[in-house]
Amino acid sequence: MRLRPRDMAKIGQLVVAGGRWNDRQIVSKGWIEDSTARKLDATDNQSYGYLWWLGRPFMRQGREVHWIGARGRGGQYIRIVPELDLVVAVTAGYYQDYSPEAFKVQYSVFRDVLRAVPPAA
Repeated sequence: MRLRPRDMAKIGQLVVAGGRWNDRQIVSKGWIEDSTARKLDATDNQSYGYLWWLGRPFMRQGREVHWIGARGRGGQYIRIVPELDLVVAVTAGYYQDYSPEAFKVQYSVFRDVLRAVPPAA
């Protein structure tokens, strides 16, 4: 599947909104909740739902924050932080690089976006 970053972000926003888009229920809220719930443990303190990765929580402003992610080949990914109403869509060109360093670079983009989000008022 080939998606533009804006379409990847729309998928993420659909998840944040519990399956709603433009005041219409496109996907049931129950399916969003079920597909993004932990089904099995994976590596690096992550778990996996139905096609969604669930990242290890991180601390932000003294509280634990969770993220949900979809990964594609070559460094394409969608990361969602429901508590912050945040969706990050990234495209990259790591098609043959599966090294830990490549994954660190990809995660660093997400981390930098999180740092730029202003604190809650």
